[in-house]
Amino acid sequence: MKVKEAITNTSAAIMFVAGKMIPPGETRIVEVPKQSASSQVAAMSFDAKGELATTVAKLKEKLESFTQDQLQQLQAEEEQGQNRASAIDAITDEIKSREYSVELEEFALALSSVEDLDALLLDVAKDEAKVAMVNDEIAKRAEQQKHVNQ
Repeated sequence: MKVKEAITNTSAAIMFVAGKMIPPGETRIVEVPKQSASSQVAAMSFDAKGELATTVAKLKEKLESFTQDQLQQLQAEEEQGQNRASAIDAITDEIKSREYSVELEEFALALSSVEDLDALLLDVAKDEAKVAMVNDEIAKRAEQQKHVNQ
């Protein structure tokens, strides 16, 4: 189930949420998934302390199996508990990696609707993955235009 939510871009860069581009300083209504009651119960019954009662090496092996909410719970619990820097770094890296993957997926979905690809290319110049995606879209459009002109 999805719910409509107003998302405001307070950053200086274009952001993508649920496949919609939100320019800096603007607000858009987007449909985002609503957490189901069963996933809320699962999150409440998650034993972060129990999961952290292991070595950092074993914890790292299991990070992929946790949900994003569970990772955030693990991070908070580790910071309040043992506060192992290597565990916190590993959890943080997994969270950021997942967030970036979602961001790239949303970017890819919205890319076809962007008219000014040159401006977007400048905007994402520091992100190699996004630059490659924009360049691919530019090449794709050039190829389509070539076929239209024939």
